[in-house]
Amino acid sequence: YNPGFAGISDMVCAAAVNRQQWVGFERAPATTIFNISAPVSPFKINSGVGLTVNSDRIGFEKDISLTVSYSYHMEVGQGTLGIGINAGMFNMTLDPTWKIPGGDAFTPPSGDPLIPESKESSLAFDAGLGLYYKADRYYAGLSVTHINRPNIRFSKGVSFLSRHYYLTAGYILQLPNPSLELLPSLYTISDGKIIHFSATSLIRYNKKIWGGVSYRISDAI
Repeated sequence: YNPGFAGISDMVCAAAVNRQQWVGFERAPATTIFNISAPVSPFKINSGVGLTVNSDRIGFEKDISLTVSYSYHMEVGQGTLGIGINAGMFNMTLDPTWKIPGGDAFTPPSGDPLIPESKESSLAFDAGLGLYYKADRYYAGLSVTHINRPNIRFSKGVSFLSRHYYLTAGYILQLPNPSLELLPSLYTISDGKIIHFSATSLIRYNKKIWGGVSYRISDAI
């Protein structure tokens, strides 16, 4: 969600995540994300590039996005600032199976001017911006996705993807034991109307093994 991060670690970084929710329920939410980024130096300009593939499925809806990122790196103070932009394509597919109970109290899909009655797909251009600052002991990032608010067009109407704003920050605190570090961090996301906060604290051993607790306010731990 922050293209400024691409390549800022000066290493090739790759990650893959799969999340399954409500396992056993038909059309339950399922999310798969793959990301890879690396530092590059075209024309001796310190930069980073990245690729993100995201698949998100829930109910009748299946979303797939493919995004490429570029980040320009500059030394600021004790760390590095990445100024990033990403662009790609977002595809939303709706494949509904309607089961309408009998009686006059239930309206069939044909009675709603915005609900598709059969499988439809919409492809749109998507873009985002981000700033990411990294020093030896701390980091902070600010970014916005869907900055162009891409239109999602179906046969019965047009919707759009709302802009989402992300703020993240963290610190590495050395504990008395030289093998142990404490890594507190904060993460905030908003669509301009609702704000969600998360706080996390990790313990890292020998920079190889880590574990911790994350708390989403009024939601989960």
